[in-house]
Amino acid sequence: VEDEDEDDVEDEDEDDVEDEDEDDVEDDVDDDSENSQQEPSTDLFVGYQVSSELNNIISLSVDFDNTKIYTNDWLILHDLDDDTFISSNEYSVISTDFLPSLNKNLVRVSAPASFQFDEEGKQLVQSLNTAQRVIDFNHIYEISSSNPLSNPVYSVPSSLMTFAPLSSRQRVGIIDTQVNPNHPALNANTVYRQEFSEKLPSSTSSHGNAIVSILVGQSDDYQGLLNKVDVYAASVFFNDKENGDVTTTASIIKAMDWLVKQDIKVINMSLAGPPNGLLSKAISEYCSKGVIVVAAVGNKGPNSQPLFPAAYDCVVGVTAIAKNNRIYRRAVRGSQVDVAAYGVNILAADGQNSYTGVTGTSFATPFVTAYILSNYSENLTNAKDKQDWLNRIFSGVEDLGEPGKDAIYGLGVLKGNQN
Repeated sequence: VEDEDEDDVEDEDEDDVEDEDEDDVEDDVDDDSENSQQEPSTDLFVGYQVSSELNNIISLSVDFDNTKIYTNDWLILHDLDDDTFISSNEYSVISTDFLPSLNKNLVRVSAPASFQFDEEGKQLVQSLNTAQRVIDFNHIYEISSSNPLSNPVYSVPSSLMTFAPLSSRQRVGIIDTQVNPNHPALNANTVYRQEFSEKLPSSTSSHGNAIVSILVGQSDDYQGLLNKVDVYAASVFFNDKENGDVTTTASIIKAMDWLVKQDIKVINMSLAGPPNGLLSKAISEYCSKGVIVVAAVGNKGPNSQPLFPAAYDCVVGVTAIAKNNRIYRRAVRGSQVDVAAYGVNILAADGQNSYTGVTGTSFATPFVTAYILSNYSENLTNAKDKQDWLNRIFSGVEDLGEPGKDAIYGLGVLKGNQN
């Protein structure tokens, strides 16, 4: 991505985005991207961060790519007729969860005592993967936050995009922090909640509330993007006093299993992190059944490596723009960017009874999810039908940046009146 930016995009981008041109760039973008001391307190995004600060519950180990993992345990996702693999190798089983939506077992085992995170260990793990099983580590995914803007101007979601009323009631899945359905903007909605965090206490971040309010919030003084949508909210983050709010691969996979069991066809994941073999396998199988996964590309900066799940081929990767079409400067770039939507200085529900401003690719995803739900009227049962349908509904986006799909805006920008 960095090479592409330098060779193909940088000249235009310096004019349009990256240049610290205070006369041309609106304050909301400048403040968000150029002064880390003046960002919204809820400018939250879920991303992994290699850190030297380790705590009591997160393992001192990192995997081969130097990304943090939760304990030294192995995760195994395998077909039911592959049970002999575990018993024959005499692995010490910590837990087993049957995933009905995949018809597979998710097993946590203790890594062999002799296992080392070196090239030989890497080859060992890779050699154990087959068509019937995937083995990987329980990677850590995190939430980051920053300080508030001094004098922000925030936009209510419905002032940025409007949709025709849905012809029928829809369902949506949200994998995020806990959602408080008693918030004034959410208490008129039907919200089903389930907990999947590794341990208690669960995260008390308002990130999940913000996502849901942008999507379906309704009150006398606030209007989100859609109504007539039932929300299935899977809470996957827990709080650690040293490292803040974190989640794991296992929690995300179990949350997806629950959502698909509820016949959810569209899943919003405003989170980003390292690649993981089990997560890739699960998402691929769900995509093959027509499930649409919408994910934030992450806020690690334009030169970041691709973050996941947005970088998986069948996932809709979402980046963020401001009202003036300028890209959010901390958004990750690359071929995984599929579409851009508003995500800078958005007014959203907080964790109590009020509202706050949010910025980041996390908060652009519900705009794309709303667009998909507003168009969703077909029974998509396989990956090809799903992708063909997505190509059709995204054919009308406004192309910005390089002609065609590019590393900054993807196919283009969703904006304006969608009636």
